[in-house]
Amino acid sequence: MARELADRVWQLELSAASAYLVEDRDLLLFDAGTP
Repeated sequence: MARELADRVWQLELSAASAYLVEDRDLLLFDAGTP
């Protein structure tokens, strides 16, 4: 039970981190594309 909960939390953290990284990268690309 605890292991399943830990795996679920880990997956949520991974998805949140990847979403943050994608958003951050898009902002960097947008900044680089503007003069």
